[in-house]
Amino acid sequence: MAEVLVLPDVSVRSEVTFPMVSIIVNMARRPRIALPTAEVSSRMRNVATSGTVPELRVRRIVRSLGVRYTSRTDELPGRPDLFLPRHRIAVFVHGCFWHGCRRCFVPPKRNRAWWRDKIACTQRRDRRKSHQLRQLGISTITLWEHDDVERIRRRLVSKLRRS
Repeated sequence: MAEVLVLPDVSVRSEVTFPMVSIIVNMARRPRIALPTAEVSSRMRNVATSGTVPELRVRRIVRSLGVRYTSRTDELPGRPDLFLPRHRIAVFVHGCFWHGCRRCFVPPKRNRAWWRDKIACTQRRDRRKSHQLRQLGISTITLWEHDDVERIRRRLVSKLRRS
């Protein structure tokens, strides 16, 4: 017979069975989070991931600095928007909404808890991928869609001088 272990202060009822152990978790205290509808999922799937206006702006600036780059390098962790191989710099161009910009992000009014969790998960993934790149000896720079041309240029030049 399997042992039953009840864990306190957790939030949804689920049962996980391991050999000889069955864990029952009572998660009644957590508010229900509605999953997005099929329509919302479809719209999210259709959001462009490359060739966006902010990314094209950054590409133009990098070209004007005379630096060669590769776009969408799939073999690198996090698939950076641009990779400057000679300088070993990965450039991420984050959308303010999807990556939870501290300056611009306004959560949607509907399903706030789900969106808060989704954006937090995205931010954790961004930090993890940047860390993985640094472990490979690749420095990273994160630019935001709200950054103006001069700020982007200054940050890129500063990073290029240090590489």
